[in-house]
Amino acid sequence: MKTMSDATKVHIRQAEKADLQSICLLSEEINRHHHQHVPEIFVAQTDHVREEAFWLTLLQGAQSTIFVAENDHDVLGFASVSWSENTAVPFLNVKRICRIGTIVVTQAKRKQGIGQDLMNAAIQWGQQQDAHEVRLEVLNFNQDAMRFYARMGFQVMSTILQRAS
Repeated sequence: MKTMSDATKVHIRQAEKADLQSICLLSEEINRHHHQHVPEIFVAQTDHVREEAFWLTLLQGAQSTIFVAENDHDVLGFASVSWSENTAVPFLNVKRICRIGTIVVTQAKRKQGIGQDLMNAAIQWGQQQDAHEVRLEVLNFNQDAMRFYARMGFQVMSTILQRAS
């Protein structure tokens, strides 16, 4: 799938093992942002070995994948996506749900349509997996992301509360 985003020719494709280093760098970028706002949840510095293993598991999973946005062989962003089906909880309907895990576009390339292209690829993948809906989670501090998701048609479905024990 090819798209034009603000005069930048961007190609969205499924990630390959060779993209792991770029995915890890982008993950670190978004992790720093999250750590600034919720350091009690996000680590200050990631363990590179564990991080690469985490992304590789998603990349190679039977029920997951990662999409990358690239321009001239530079990875500008990625979105991880998976599907699951409730079969264990008897009082919930059994249906396939597509979950967008992480989506990030490098700071210098934001607001150029790349995130929208990645989201569209993830949503389309979910449809191809026969998912009935697409879900994602976003932390309250991330108002820019909430506005972005609202523009993409997402609505608040649940609220998770916490307190210290």
